[in-house]
Amino acid sequence: MSDVAVLLLTEDNSKWAFETIEQLCRRIFDLLAPQVASGEWLTFAPVNDAARAEATAAWKSKKPRDHAKVLRLCRQIAEQVLRSDGFVFFHVDSDVTWGQDRSHNLDTFDEVIRGKVRAIVRGHFAKIDGDGAHGPRVECAMSKLITLTPYYSIEAWLFANVAQLRKLGVTGAVLDAWEADLSKLEQTIKPKQRLSISTRHYPTLARELKPANLYHLGSSFFETVNRAGACGSLIVRLRHRWPDWVRLQYCPEELEDAAR
Repeated sequence: MSDVAVLLLTEDNSKWAFETIEQLCRRIFDLLAPQVASGEWLTFAPVNDAARAEATAAWKSKKPRDHAKVLRLCRQIAEQVLRSDGFVFFHVDSDVTWGQDRSHNLDTFDEVIRGKVRAIVRGHFAKIDGDGAHGPRVECAMSKLITLTPYYSIEAWLFANVAQLRKLGVTGAVLDAWEADLSKLEQTIKPKQRLSISTRHYPTLARELKPANLYHLGSSFFETVNRAGACGSLIVRLRHRWPDWVRLQYCPEELEDAAR
């Protein structure tokens, strides 16, 4: 069994959506556990087209024929967060600019997905504990469902990698404006329509992203990283994989205690 098994979910249906989300998760992990090494202990799923098609199910659909898909998705999420090593990162765009209107998309997600998953998780613990107090266990499991919620959309994070965009030949006044003030990206409605670039470049934009630049803006990426950082079981498992030379830098007292 892995130390950290991440189930990736996204509302995007791009061919490169999952590679992009995985790279964003890795950049978030870079902030939560600097210098953490990768390896077989860290896994991302789904890894094939059939599973990915299921993971992009129309969770907002109100069509009766899609109800079973939504419930199946919620059960899959619940099963993942109930695993000791299981975590879920679900990408959902806010579809509004930062600091403006309340996001109907995120409200719908909380109602349709998070609410159903919570009920399934609560039912699981109720079977184990009976009428016992299992609230903390439910909250612990639910903290492992972590939403990636960019404002307005995922491009508000990816297009912050201006240097890589320029390497790809992208130019223009709007890019100059974003480079001068990255906060303007999340004030832009439908940023994807402001640049001409294929989504096949998105994984590279995510992989080469400087996450600290986005985090310091104190907006949606900041909130997303902090949400992930509030998941204690994720932090413990990531930092457990620190090599000693990194642990000496960040947590020297742990090595001192181990040596006693």
